[in-house]
Amino acid sequence: MTEAIKLKKNGLNEALAEQYQNAYPDESYIRKAISAYIRMTAEITGSGMENSTPNVIKLEQVKLAEVNITLEPPAEIT
Repeated sequence: MTEAIKLKKNGLNEALAEQYQNAYPDESYIRKAISAYIRMTAEITGSGMENSTPNVIKLEQVKLAEVNITLEPPAEIT
């Protein structure tokens, strides 16, 4: 069975950018190319099965982008 699951837009970039900033606070992360190791955990809600954790995946080159927050709060809440 094959199924595509979408991640939150820019979620991986935000996480990697935050980690890079924490490790190197004096360096700009924008357009910085890094390698990253990730492991995703999958859970099938309501299945009663344990989480599935695959092997680590190495991303050879990830180019970090500026994290932009484009949401604006409403002027008035009714």
